[in-house]
Amino acid sequence: AELCGGAAPGEDGTVSCTFSVSREDSPITLTANDGEFESSASIDLVIRTDDPPTVRIGSPADGSYMNAGETTTFEAQVEDDNDAPNSLSLALTSDIDGTLFTGAADPSGDVSTLLSDLSLGDHTLTLTATDRDGFEGTATILFEVNSKPGVATIHIDPTAPGTSDDLQVVIDADAPDEDGDSLSYRYTWYAD
Repeated sequence: AELCGGAAPGEDGTVSCTFSVSREDSPITLTANDGEFESSASIDLVIRTDDPPTVRIGSPADGSYMNAGETTTFEAQVEDDNDAPNSLSLALTSDIDGTLFTGAADPSGDVSTLLSDLSLGDHTLTLTATDRDGFEGTATILFEVNSKPGVATIHIDPTAPGTSDDLQVVIDADAPDEDGDSLSYRYTWYAD
């Protein structure tokens, strides 16, 4: 498509015109014609958008949890209109533990790393992808690291039951729970 037709050069031989381009407009060709002869020169334009990278977290799911001492796999997908996925700079951070991962995606944009030894609590995990122009895309999930509760102190009442006595479990001291979650108890009777 003609972008700037019919512009005549000035006395110094230069010509200028203003036009808008899209990614489909490359290469740009300038053609000079004096009525008898014609000459052309072309340049390839690398047209970059100002859109940030796209970031999607696949795992763990938003609002999910893992128990302290366990390991989980963090998986995400990144892409960018300007740069290859594996050239994006990536950083996974926790608002509690700081930086958990820095690096790059594979060539298809897949990101995978193991998460372990996270502090107890409700984490906000954020994956940030930065392209070479400095544009940043982010995705965030909430994720809990839960402590396993300790053992409650109990006794059975009556302490010396007879065959016709009903047995009752009495909780003398609740099980400790480091992160303060409310606990429910479940027990099973066995006879030997």
